[in-house]
Amino acid sequence: MKYYVALFIQCYIIKYKKGDEGMLCTRANKNSKCTKWLLLKVVAFICLSLWIMDSRLNAQDTVVDATTLYGKYMCGYQGWFRANGDGANQGWVHWFSSSTDPSVSNVRIDLFPDLRELDADELFNTNLHYRDGSTVKLYSPYIEKTVVRHFKWMKENDIDGVWVQRFTTPHIGLTDPTNRVLMNCRKGAETYGRVFVVMYDISNNKAATLVDDIKNDWMHLVDVIKITESPRYLRHKGKPLVSIWGFGCSGRPGTAAEAATLVNWFKKDAPAKYQATFMGGINGSTGTTHWSLQPEPWPSVYRSMDIISPWTIGRYSDTTSADGWRENQMVPDMVEARKAGIDYLPVIFPGFSWHNMKDGPENQIPRMGGRFFWRQAYNAIDCGANMLYGAMFDEVDEGTAMYKICPRRSMAPVEGYWLTLDADGYDLPSDWYLQLSGLAKKMLNKQIPLTKTMPLVPPPIVTKYGLRTGILGEGQIQTEPSGTTFVEGTEVKLTAIPNSNCAFYDWLGDLNSKNAIDRLVMNGDKNVLATFYPSRLHCYYPTYGFLRWPLVSL
Repeated sequence: MKYYVALFIQCYIIKYKKGDEGMLCTRANKNSKCTKWLLLKVVAFICLSLWIMDSRLNAQDTVVDATTLYGKYMCGYQGWFRANGDGANQGWVHWFSSSTDPSVSNVRIDLFPDLRELDADELFNTNLHYRDGSTVKLYSPYIEKTVVRHFKWMKENDIDGVWVQRFTTPHIGLTDPTNRVLMNCRKGAETYGRVFVVMYDISNNKAATLVDDIKNDWMHLVDVIKITESPRYLRHKGKPLVSIWGFGCSGRPGTAAEAATLVNWFKKDAPAKYQATFMGGINGSTGTTHWSLQPEPWPSVYRSMDIISPWTIGRYSDTTSADGWRENQMVPDMVEARKAGIDYLPVIFPGFSWHNMKDGPENQIPRMGGRFFWRQAYNAIDCGANMLYGAMFDEVDEGTAMYKICPRRSMAPVEGYWLTLDADGYDLPSDWYLQLSGLAKKMLNKQIPLTKTMPLVPPPIVTKYGLRTGILGEGQIQTEPSGTTFVEGTEVKLTAIPNSNCAFYDWLGDLNSKNAIDRLVMNGDKNVLATFYPSRLHCYYPTYGFLRWPLVSL
């Protein structure tokens, strides 16, 4: 790749040192120097094309280093969706609030995924419909093929792997749906050279048995599922990596003493085969609820972790407030982490919306075509972050998903509210945020320059309107520019050309004018009729029950 880049640069900067080095190559100026300059530009273009192809192939051939979290961009993977008929026997989970009625009144997700790549055996019928009347079908991560495809997308876009979420532990047995999703993630990581880590979310755990439930679940994963024997299970600082999210967060179970017990058990008190490097997903709130300002012993517990990762979703809502978070929260956080000798994992997210689930505002935190996400990545790396957490890969409930998203509202179900990538006025491909994730990872690892400006330019939505023309009498209509479909705002020149022995009279419809040459601005679909009248008796004019032309001498 370096060869192609060097050759491209060399070809592009070669210039002749004479006064004609900036000449234009025209038909009248085809001398040898001009020809050489054109050849150099062609070679430069070929080199750039080879570099892009080489970079893409290298990303697809790379196997992620599974020995460290440093330099990694990893996403959270909920994997909590289920569908009636997927084999999990749980009905509809997370897609709808009812396990049995997949109708619009029960929808609980906002962001609609792009499902076009999925095969028929991965999709399950709902009671929703597309514009053409066809049935909307949704996926389930209980199906191995679907999860493996997600890891394929990660590899194609240079995303290192995922934090696989586990709720309401323990989950015992190979047929347990949560374990099935974890094994599917293992399969995907092993197939495509990614990494994965178990992350416990304690939001719905039983307070009375929290410590034992997590211990028992982890021992089951190690002894029975043998999850840490996978070469793709991520290690950090010489041990398998594990995370618990929610300690010290409002409404979550667990005292500081229980948290300390689990942290110490994973780090040193458990038998050697169960020990792990510990990452804590903690409260990222501001003020006195901030993790470092909570009453002891909570701050001491946090500082005893190997890695801390304050949650940021909803803490800021645009680039300005993200910059404020950087200065007021992230920088002090990193100082505290360095003082404690622990790693700091910033959480960045693309946007947020939970209208269907919580009746919140539609598109509550807009994505800004990716600029909101990119500013957070820039801020974190500029502050010295050496790892990033992308929240989340598949979280469509709260509208934070990074995977392939439905590009346009017209492609989503007709019933109900749906958030799609065109919501902010941009015409984006479904994998836009996968692409940005890969670029954020490259920026993290200094493979591209650190820049506040997003490398990809989000194209605005281009609205087009149709122009229908008709003729009354004998003549023709010429349009300039030619065509029948035009970009919004285009000024179209219309010329009415009568046949011999006829004359132009006026325009009807969306253009009311008697000028044979006139203009029309395309700010909607337009219908225009040109009328011609006979200037001689043999000029044919159809009879429509009324006379439209003036009396003339024949």
